[in-house]
Parts: sequence; C-alpha cells; structure tokens
Amino acid sequence: MSRFIVTAPVLALAATAAPAYAQDMSWTGFYVGVHGAFVDTKPTWTGHNIYQTVVDGGEGNLTLMPHDDTITARGHHTDPGGGGRVGFNFASGGFVIGGEADATFFGYTRNITNTSASATYTLHSHASSLETVRARAGVAFGPAMLFATGGVAFSNLRNTLTATDMSQVIVDGGEGASTIGPATANLADSRKVNTGWTVGGGGEVRVSNKFSIALTLLHVDFGHDNLAAASAPSSFTARVKSRMFVGMLGVNLGF
Repeated sequence: MSRFIVTAPVLALAATAAPAYAQDMSWTGFYVGVHGAFVDTKPTWTGHNIYQTVVDGGEGNLTLMPHDDTITARGHHTDPGGGGRVGFNFASGGFVIGGEADATFFGYTRNITNTSASATYTLHSHASSLETVRARAGVAFGPAMLFATGGVAFSNLRNTLTATDMSQVIVDGGEGASTIGPATANLADSRKVNTGWTVGGGGEVRVSNKFSIALTLLHVDFGHDNLAAASAPSSFTARVKSRMFVGMLGVNLGF
C-alpha cells in the first residue's frame, strides 16, 4: 500500500495551491473524471491434489501408495491501469454525502505450476477489469475534503486449476497375476468472480471552480471460490480467496 500512500502529498500541495475563492464553493453537484491506478491482485490458493502410485515389492508383490499433495500458493501481483468515473455530491454545511461509480482497466495474469511424483497442476488467475459502485461520506475543509467510501465491486477475475494426475492401478490378470496399469486423468475446474464488496477512503481537493484532484484507496474482497474435479483414483480440491487493493489518483470535472 505504500506506493499508494506516497501520492497523498499531491493532495496537500493542491490544497495549498487552490485559489481562495474555491473555499466558498459548494461541493454539491454531478461530476465525471478519469484516473490512473495501481491494482494489487491477491488470489490465495489452498487445497489438495490426490493421486496414487504403485510400489513394486518384487516377486509380483504390488502395492498402492496414496499421495496427498497440499496446494498452497499466492498469485500476488501489482499492475498499472486506468479508467473513468461518474458521481454526485450533496453538501450540507461541512458534511458531504454522495455516490460514485468507476471502472478501472488493467492486465493481470498469473500462472503457478507445481510438479511432483506422477502429478502436475497449474493455478491460473486472470483479470482485466474492476468496477465499483460506492456511497461516499466526507467532511469538507474549504477546498479540501476527506471521505470514507464503501459499496459493491464487480470484476471478470477468473481462477482456474488444471491437473494431470498419472495415478496407477493394479490390474488383476487372473490366476494371481497382477500388472501395473495407468490411470491418467486430466482434471480442470474454473470459477469466474462476479461480485464482491469494497471499503476505503481518500481525499479530494478543488483546484478551480470546476476541477478537482481525487485520491481513492480501496480494499476489495471477492470472498472464496471452491474448485473441485475428480477421475478415480485422482482428484483435486481447491479454495481460492480473491482480494484486490486499489489506488486511484485522478481528475474530476464538476457540473
């Protein structure tokens, strides 16, 4: 988050440079804006990849050895992006309430592959957009305002787990004869994240009678997704917790 916090002095500088007449202007009205952003995407994977191998003890003595590989991984990565917003403020005294909707576009793709005895799996996450619809409530100090915000979030984030499990089975050949047989399974499951929630805050400074500079910091949580697939004797289960941390610095045009 430190990369976002360092932009806070921009607001302080803008407040100092804002003309004196801006202090008497009302915050009430509609606005549109554009922003640059950093989106820190953090899917966290936990689960199990289950398969089996055959151990040859000699003299036809074949036994099965089960394997249960624990899946633990983080697909953390920060990507630059940008987008736009639209909103409305209503001011009463020094208090300001309103709402804002924004869309941010970025490019996030993360692949994590793990290979172990007779099994390989890949964790894949991809997202290119984030939209939020939020209420805002703040306190104005002349041309500057500090606000808290919260609402719903939407994204096209998709998490996919694929696995190739080359489990083996013991084949009864009759008359006490046993052989080793393959049981290769290509397993896959995918979940698209649609809706979550977001909370955050920020500040906004008027630099003229129409323009303002706004900094918004958001925590976005899309909850958990459960992925599972099986083809005996192989199976996997995974639980993915998806979060984003977003910093937006932009310019608003008021009407």
